[in-house]
Amino acid sequence: MRRVFEKGAKYFAAGFCLALVLATRSLGAGGPLKVEGVVKHDTAWSGSVLVEGDVLVPQGVTLTVSPGTTVIFMPSDSTKIEPMFLSMQTELLVRGVLKAEGSKEDPIRMSPAPEALSGKKPERGDWGGVIFDGPASSASVLSHVEISKADTAVAMYGSSPSVTDCLMEDCRYGVVCIGGGRPRLAGSTIAGCDFALVGADGGKPSADGVALRKNGRDFLLRD
Repeated sequence: MRRVFEKGAKYFAAGFCLALVLATRSLGAGGPLKVEGVVKHDTAWSGSVLVEGDVLVPQGVTLTVSPGTTVIFMPSDSTKIEPMFLSMQTELLVRGVLKAEGSKEDPIRMSPAPEALSGKKPERGDWGGVIFDGPASSASVLSHVEISKADTAVAMYGSSPSVTDCLMEDCRYGVVCIGGGRPRLAGSTIAGCDFALVGADGGKPSADGVALRKNGRDFLLRD
């Protein structure tokens, strides 16, 4: 009995570790790409992408998202990526570089998974959002990206990525900047969020040409 238990525990541990490595398996012809875990080398996403669990882009790695890509996130109330305080929901955590550059005709869309996949009606805060953690992620670019129903659409911790012509809609927080980052926001819209722009601990986003519409509060800035 003990031998069976030890064997089962070994397989469980191996499976858990494997889940932390990026999975890129297709669901068949025309199905979405399923991803989860650590992006171990420069990677490109296109078409339809289903994020089943936390995705981490580490330093030294670039993730490129092509114009017209739809990225949907399965809901979760726990995380496999430390530190947990960044987000408990399924998130895209960038410590390397994210190049998500859509176009006016073919924007990139990021949102929670539909009810047919998740078993629940999509709600605000169903996924963690895009998180830029550390100065190495400052080379990242978000352009013509539409982000909806995240806890925080774009969070920046000591990072200053470029965010232009993006839409952040129906999220708890639009843009959060903490820890000295000076991100440039231009031509973007933050709408229907509890808080649109949050800056703290020296984080001060530049909001030139940013439209703020129907938010509970447009600014929350603290030194």
